[in-house]
Amino acid sequence: MANPLKVALIQNCAESDMAPSIAALEPLIRAAAKDQAQFILLPEMAAMLEPNSEQVLAKAKSEAEDPALKSFRALARETGTWILVGSLLFKEPGKGRVINRSLLVDPTGAITARYDKLHLFAVDVGDGEFYKESATV
Repeated sequence: MANPLKVALIQNCAESDMAPSIAALEPLIRAAAKDQAQFILLPEMAAMLEPNSEQVLAKAKSEAEDPALKSFRALARETGTWILVGSLLFKEPGKGRVINRSLLVDPTGAITARYDKLHLFAVDVGDGEFYKESATV
């Protein structure tokens, strides 16, 4: 291989609040970079997995105000790595919905690409738990 690329895949179990999820991801990103990863991939809903739709709307921030995105951009700069954020939930301006958005952050912390999830799910997991993503996304 002329130009090998080391990739790190990080899987976390996001909390219903962002702060503990961010706190759990930060050392994992730093460890991946320390292991020479150049491209670090995070999962969908990396920073918040809130089952209550009303709480999702209350907790979500705009892209510019989101603490997880601020952290991941700073970590990309700090570590000199590319970070693909599987997705974060952002408030959609002027609407009672959120956007499930994936972002690619370059080593300078700049957002170089965005993708808004289009195909949404609905699932009945039993015991009265039912998730309908399109109710809020």
